[in-house]
This record gives sequence, structure tokens and C-alpha cells, in this order.
Amino acid sequence: MAELRERNEAEIQALRQKVDEARAKAEALEAQTQAIEARTQATKSRIHATKAQIHTLEAESQVLETRLAARDAEIASLQPFRDRLVGLGYVLMLADWYAQNRDAFQ
Repeated sequence: MAELRERNEAEIQALRQKVDEARAKAEALEAQTQAIEARTQATKSRIHATKAQIHTLEAESQVLETRLAARDAEIASLQPFRDRLVGLGYVLMLADWYAQNRDAFQ
């Protein structure tokens, strides 16, 4: 009887040790799972921040494209005046040359 009791107690002790080992493994796996979830959440946060930056840059790009188009339109509207000024510049250069060389024409 005592021998059976000792054997049962040894088996119970072995089972308790296995339970403790299983609990330790479960706790380790839970810690790993939490670490993975934390990294996943951090990655999701970085992705969200990156998407927000992309949207901001797209909006800024749109503003710059609008400004560029407005400047191009302004430059195009000033082109006739530029052409007139260039023509006037040629006339003034010719008048200056004539004034300097007037004696040669008299």
C-alpha cells in the first residue's frame, strides 16, 4: 500500500512539473504574442503616419502646380508687352546709333 502511495505521489509530482512547464511555455508564448502585437501596432501607426504625409505632400504638390500654372499664364499674358519692348529697344538702339553717326549722313 505504501509503495502504491509513493508511486502515485511520484506520478502526481511529475504531472505537476509538466503542468508548471506547460504554464511557463504558455506564459512565454503570451509574452511573444504581446510583443508581436506591439510591433504590429507600431508598424500600423507608421503606415498611418506615412499615408498622412503622402496626402499632405500631394496637397502641397497640387498647390504648387496651381501656382505654376498661374505664373505660366501671367508670363504668357506679358509676352506681347515683351515683344513690344524688344521692338522699342531696337528702335532706340537705331536712334542712338543714328545720333552718334549723324554727321556721316549730312
